[in-house]
Amino acid sequence: MLTVDLDQLNRWRAELADYPGVVRSLNEIEDCDGDVEDAALNLALHAGLEPDNGNQWLLSYSKRYRVAICQRVAQAEQPLDVSDLVRYLQDNSSCPALLVLPVAFAAQQQGLDAFCDALRVKLEDLV
Repeated sequence: MLTVDLDQLNRWRAELADYPGVVRSLNEIEDCDGDVEDAALNLALHAGLEPDNGNQWLLSYSKRYRVAICQRVAQAEQPLDVSDLVRYLQDNSSCPALLVLPVAFAAQQQGLDAFCDALRVKLEDLV
């Protein structure tokens, strides 16, 4: 289960106040007692998606944006936090605004190197 505490939610609120979809996501996560996966299912429905109720839905959905996330990781000169990924995804992907924060958080929680390893392996297989 991916969870965040109220202090982290408030930090993100301050850092990402310019993104209405993200603010709505933060409110939903707070309503779900910090459970990001539960909130992501609700947000997906609001975004017009039909998520299955599987425990791994968010991580599976996050993989749709692996190229964008890993592109940002490759460009970074220092470690990235969730806010950095949110801004990048918001501006450089087709990820619905309501799901940008949960997607970024899921990737970051898996470990960005681990999250991007599968893409590296696929690219190496193509060469």
